[in-house]
Amino acid sequence: QLPFICGDFVSVWRSSCEEKCLPIRQALVNTCCRIGFARFVLTDLLESNDLDRDTIHFCAEALYELGMRYFAAWRSITGK
Repeated sequence: QLPFICGDFVSVWRSSCEEKCLPIRQALVNTCCRIGFARFVLTDLLESNDLDRDTIHFCAEALYELGMRYFAAWRSITGK
């Protein structure tokens, strides 16, 4: 009964490492579908920290939006 929320990778990084990311991403999605109190949060259109060098971490603005998406996912699980 504990909410479980996980998010996708940074899309720029995910697309550059698709062969490695796809099985992990699919396992996360499948896990969220299989257990009742879980959501998988999409990260499409959220930018990385630095498109040229740090493509694996989200930028500050994206982290804020990601937090909002996590909160919306939490609310959809808990009904609060």
